[in-house]
Amino acid sequence: MSASESLTGKQKKFCEILDACDNGTEAAIIAGFSKRTARSTASRLLTNVSIQRYLEELRAERRKTTGITANKVLSEIAKIAFADVPLKDVKASDKNKALEALGRHLGLFSDLNAALSTLSLYGERTQLEDGSFIFRLNGSAAAIPSTEDEVPAEE
Repeated sequence: MSASESLTGKQKKFCEILDACDNGTEAAIIAGFSKRTARSTASRLLTNVSIQRYLEELRAERRKTTGITANKVLSEIAKIAFADVPLKDVKASDKNKALEALGRHLGLFSDLNAALSTLSLYGERTQLEDGSFIFRLNGSAAAIPSTEDEVPAEE
């Protein structure tokens, strides 16, 4: 049974429009939901499991027909971000946007990484026998499991 079979016509239309425009409020309005409540309607619809499944079906079909994958997109972003020589029509702002997109994808801007960076720079770091770390900052302490990706190196 397809996920779309349990949806109403408006819900299907909402999904199809959302898949194209990626704006829930706009998709709700175009699909025929009230303009006044479109934002909350979109939010509510996006919590519906059948809608989530149908959206995934639509996206999978689009990936299949276009051949666009996350790896291809990341590869192209990386080419722009790490280009040593100026690429034709690539501006510095394009390079910054590409680096930012890669950073978000890699989780470099998460609250955890920000907290770890702050603790690493301004706190006291003690490594325990099990490889985990305790960071102390202004009398507070945080225990962090040890992985090279999560804990900034001491300088």
